[in-house]
Amino acid sequence: MTDSIVEELKKLIAAHLPINKDEVAKLSAQDKLFSPEGFSLDSIDMVELAAVLQQKYGIRIENVHENRAVFQTLGSLAEYVEKHRIK
Repeated sequence: MTDSIVEELKKLIAAHLPINKDEVAKLSAQDKLFSPEGFSLDSIDMVELAAVLQQKYGIRIENVHENRAVFQTLGSLAEYVEKHRIK
């Protein structure tokens, strides 16, 4: 996983989700995105983020709820994008 993808994802999250931009800037690859112990995004945020990833990287996450592991942390999301994006 490259740090550049993590940084790109942070920018996408900040631009497309209604959350505090300063908090997004502090995220690390190990931070959980969808748990009370982490960043606390919700299922609507997950769907919106999946749509942004499809538009930006050409990747499809068909069933967001079954692919929750992809959205576990910023790092797991970056790894998925790195493996599946259309180059």
